[in-house]
Amino acid sequence: MNGPNAHHYRLFCVLEREGGALGLGGPSIVVLAGLDKPFMTTLSGTDLRISIVVVNTMLAGITGSLAAMAFLQIQGMKPDPSMMCNGMLAGLVAITAPSGFVNPMGSVIIGLVAGALCALSVEFVERVLKLDDVVGAISVHGTNGIWGVISVGLFADGTNGVKGLFYGDPTQLVAQLIGVATLLGFVFTVSYVANLAIHFIVGQRVSASDELEGLDIPEMGALCYPEFVLKPDTSHSGAAASVNAGLQVARETA
Repeated sequence: MNGPNAHHYRLFCVLEREGGALGLGGPSIVVLAGLDKPFMTTLSGTDLRISIVVVNTMLAGITGSLAAMAFLQIQGMKPDPSMMCNGMLAGLVAITAPSGFVNPMGSVIIGLVAGALCALSVEFVERVLKLDDVVGAISVHGTNGIWGVISVGLFADGTNGVKGLFYGDPTQLVAQLIGVATLLGFVFTVSYVANLAIHFIVGQRVSASDELEGLDIPEMGALCYPEFVLKPDTSHSGAAASVNAGLQVARETA
């Protein structure tokens, strides 16, 4: 469910599925599918260092998930499986650029930073920028994509002819920062212009009622998960306000 009113609806409803939550399956598949990115972007299949790329990639994903969950607990919050998954994906994104140029210890540090960055970025995007990034895509792919590019200039150990700042070559870090600035300038400009055009030509917002109902029927004409059941959540204080209160909030903020 997308849009700024989605969080209001989550207050009043919970999603249940017989047999338990299966939401962790998607990120697990992404881990396997995501292994091809470091391979294709860093090395050819005939390079024996590809085994190091595999190890580095998995280490960064694992430490990213642990760091994201630990960060929440340090903040006094309960462990969140969805944030753990995003931390794992953040680690995989961050290690894509440096996977063939760092050692396993470097990949562990990159993953740890990525997990913490993901949790921090999610809070910043939603609370400060007021953007309803419901799956944390900006934090996972944007923030940690940038961190991954920068990390090459820090942790590259010289094995493949590239040395980072921590191994005696600050010029590589300068090159990576120039690359990040170039990417941000190009991507932001093109994306802003494209989205502005879409906004004026076809629009990017659905109605408040469609946001609360979900976009399966209004946009696609079919339910993606017909076995899912929405019901009032009586576990929260104030839940007696019911879903109608969520609808009223949606009308007022639309």
